[in-house]
Order: sequence, then C-alpha cells, then structure tokens
Amino acid sequence: QIEEAKSIMIESYHVLLNMNVDFMTSHMLTDLTSELAKYGQFEEAITCARSSADVSSRIRALGNISTEMVKQGCKDEGGVLLEEILKEAQSIDSKISKKFVILNLVVQLVHQQKLQEALDIVDGLPSLRDKNNAQADIAIALVEQGSVEKAAFLMNEILNGPQERNSEFTQRGGLVNFTAELAKAGEFDIASEFAQRITETSSKGRALMHISIGQAKRGELSQAEEIGFQIPHIAQRYLCWKRIGEQKLSKSNWVDAIQQTVQWQSEETKVHYLKGIASSLEIVDCNKAFILHARKHFIGDMESLEKLFQYYGMNALFFQNTTPKVMNRLNRTLNLQWAIDIKNQLN
Repeated sequence: QIEEAKSIMIESYHVLLNMNVDFMTSHMLTDLTSELAKYGQFEEAITCARSSADVSSRIRALGNISTEMVKQGCKDEGGVLLEEILKEAQSIDSKISKKFVILNLVVQLVHQQKLQEALDIVDGLPSLRDKNNAQADIAIALVEQGSVEKAAFLMNEILNGPQERNSEFTQRGGLVNFTAELAKAGEFDIASEFAQRITETSSKGRALMHISIGQAKRGELSQAEEIGFQIPHIAQRYLCWKRIGEQKLSKSNWVDAIQQTVQWQSEETKVHYLKGIASSLEIVDCNKAFILHARKHFIGDMESLEKLFQYYGMNALFFQNTTPKVMNRLNRTLNLQWAIDIKNQLN
C-alpha cells in the first residue's frame, strides 16, 4: 500500500497548494513534506516546502528534507540543499526566528556527519546562551548517532566554563535533555555522572527520573530503584515509580506487571509502582480473575483498590453475563447506579 500512500500524499500536497496559505497551512505543509521525503518523493517535497509563506517553517522543512536525502543515499544533493538554506537562514529579519532556524539547521548538519561545520556556525552565534543551547543540541544529536564520547566532551566544555554560564545552563534544562538522551541510549553510568552535576533540585530530579525509567525498561530494577531514591523531591520520586508502572503495563500485561512488584525492595516503590498500573488499567481487564489475583497487592493503597473494584463492577456490567441479583449486590457495595442507567439507555 506504499504506492497508494504516496498517491494520497501527492494529492494532498496539490490541495494544500490551492489553499490560502496561513499559519496552520504552513504547518500542514511541513508535516506533508516530511512524509513525502521519507518516501523518496524529493522533488514534490521540496516544491511543497518552498510553497510555505512562513520562512521559518519553509527552511526547517527543507532542512529535514536535506537530511532525509542524505539518509537515502543522495548525499551530494542533500548537502547542496542544506548549503542553500543555510544562506537563506542568514537573511531572516526576525532575530528570534533566525535563532531557532539556525539551531535546527545545526542539528541537521550533525545528522549529515558535518560536525565541524555545525561547530563553526555555533561559534558565530552572538550570545553565550545561544551557543550553549546549540552545543547541547549538537551533543544530543551525537548521542543519537552513537558518538557518546564526542557528545560528553562537548557537554563538558559547556559545564567547565565560567560559573555564571554553568549555573544558568543547568537550570534551563539543556543538561536534563542531554541526560535523557543518554538514558535512552542505555548509557546510564555517563547519564548519572551528568545528572549529579545539576544543581537545581527539580531539574536534577527530572534527569534522574529519565535514568531510572530507562533502567527499568531494560530490566535493571535494582539499579532503577537505587537511582530513583536519589531524586530529591518526594513527589517526583513517587511520579517516577508511577511512570515505571504505567510503562510496564503498556509493554506487557497485567499479570507480568503485577508480578514485577515483588522485585522492588522498598514498600514506597511498590505502592507507587502499583498506582501506575492501577491508573493505566482498562475496564475490560478488570474481571474476576484480575481482582482475585491483584487485590492482595493493593491492600496498602485503598484509593487504587477502590478504583479497581469500581472497574470490576463496570466490567461485570458491560462485559460479563452477570445476573441481576449479583449486579444489585455490586451496586449496593460500589454505587454503580449511574453506570447501570447508562447501560439501560443503550439497550
């Protein structure tokens, strides 16, 4: 069905060209150009991108196309296109738009293995803040490519600078995003080293949360719990355990997700991990078998247990052949009259 998808996208492209181009249309064109480029329809993608009236959207779209061209083997053509739009970016009047466009193009250069060109552009940026942001974006792109050593070196250059720029950078989240990318790549030791250099406690907590969740995804539960307990704010720590529970349920089933509870060492971890499971469960899953298996694990969390029994009652009402007698008993206990009324209206 790839050919059919291409045909529909090209048809959509012609429809958009006939529309009055406004902000929304520009963003629709940008999305469409990305999809056209993925399918190798570079001529249509470039024409589509150039039709955008918004110069920032146009240049970003063309930058994405140039990188996609390089990925698909059209290295020379992609490089020429990127050089053209880099020159066009320099002519943007708005300082804010120009800054964000150039930051985007710098990342595209890294994706095209043109690291030195990217760094040269960064050196020409007027403010220290912009330089730091651009270097952080380059470092993240390098991690995505597997060049972790180069990325770490570049990030250390920022952090080892004068103290006023060091503290400002760490509060803004650039280091948090870098740590998150390292965690995504499974580079947990290096990620932890950078997370410990964040001075602002909320930002540090977010960075550590990325690491802990990443470790849990890979089955490194003891390490995930250890890192989680380093999160300074207790609310963030609880959120971390909850996110791990949500993630586990999304990637498996409720049996496996609940069985993992016994692998956590702390009761605090177990309670909030289970809250994540409870918050993500669907009514269709909360049948009698689930309740009989799961209720013992939720004894210490009456809020979640009450929700699960509510879901069990609705499961019995909508998905099981429950007798009126049993349904009346569940209604007296769980106050399900509102759900019963809905079902009666549907019938």
